[in-house]
Formats: sequence, C-alpha cells, structure tokens
Amino acid sequence: MKPRPVSDTWPGWFIALHWVIALMLSVMIGVGIVMVAVEETAAATGDFTIKVFGFPMYQAYQLHKSVGLTLFWLIVLRLGLRLTLGLTAPSHDHSRLERFVARTVQIVLYALMLSMPLTGWLMASSSPLGLPTMWFGLVNVPHPLGPDAAREEILATLHALGGYALLAIAGLHAAAALKHHLVDRDGTLTAMLPPLRHLEKRQ
Repeated sequence: MKPRPVSDTWPGWFIALHWVIALMLSVMIGVGIVMVAVEETAAATGDFTIKVFGFPMYQAYQLHKSVGLTLFWLIVLRLGLRLTLGLTAPSHDHSRLERFVARTVQIVLYALMLSMPLTGWLMASSSPLGLPTMWFGLVNVPHPLGPDAAREEILATLHALGGYALLAIAGLHAAAALKHHLVDRDGTLTAMLPPLRHLEKRQ
C-alpha cells in the first residue's frame, strides 16, 4: 500500500482543537483520579485541610468543574463545526470493516467526552453540601437538580466509569492510529500531526 499524499489532511483548526481537547481530557482524568484519592484520604483521616496539587480541596474541585465545562463547549464546538462544514476524514484505502470500526469508536468517544462533563455537573448539583459551581470564579453556573445523596452516588459512579471507559477507548483509538502509521503506512496519523507532515515534505 502506497503512503497517502501528505497534502491529504484535516484543516489546521480541526487538528488544533483535537489536540487541545485530548490534552485537557488527559489532564482532567488524571487529576480526577488524584482528587478522589485525596478525598478518600481526607474522609478517613478527618483532615480536610489536605491539598490537591497545592490547591485546597474546594478550589481544586471548582477548577476541575470549570475546566470540565470549558471542555464540554469545546467538544460541542468541534462536533458542531465538523457536522456544519461537512468535514470527512481524509481519503484512505481502508477496508469497510476498518471504516465501520473507526466510525463506531468516534461515536463512542464523542458520547463519552460529552457525558463526562454532564455527569460531573449533575453530580455537583446533587451534592448535599450544596456548594456552587463557579466557572473560574467568574460565573455562577446554575444547578438543574436539588441535593440528593443517593443520586449523587449514582452519578459519581457513572462519572468514574465514564472516565475509565474514555481512557480505554482513547487507548484503542491511539493504538489504531499507530497501526495505520507503522504497519499500513497510509498517512492516517500524520493527517492529524502537522509537524510530521512537514518532515515528510522535506524527505
């Protein structure tokens, strides 16, 4: 199989959004896991002055929620622009099965990426503590639900499972991209990596 022409790529703004969202999601999931561990330690020891990466727990959660809400709208923007502009993946000689799997993984990824901020927001809304959600300390984001400890626990479980599922699907997505790059050599990965495209042009 011949490598795909290097000019066959995604638009630059789409590539930028892809990697900004990917980086933010990775950081958010990692920080979320640490925050849960810190909260469990605080509950076990009774020491609620414990900090998360130097931030008091309240501030850490507010920052986590703020970035999560920002991520939600970035993902909505990316998906909306892609659908509005009718963007399709650069041409490849993929099999029908590969195209089906790719579309399925993309749908699942979008569903998980959108559901994570939503379950987090609803979880905060359901907290018996009644703490507000302040977007970077500037805007008080309204809560659509009232306090309910049982609902909060369910949403917390969904939020956590969503994070692990997102890690798994993103890992599959990355593995498939590497397979296309290293085995198929069809340009799928370099279409989303501008620096590699430039290197290919020099060769």
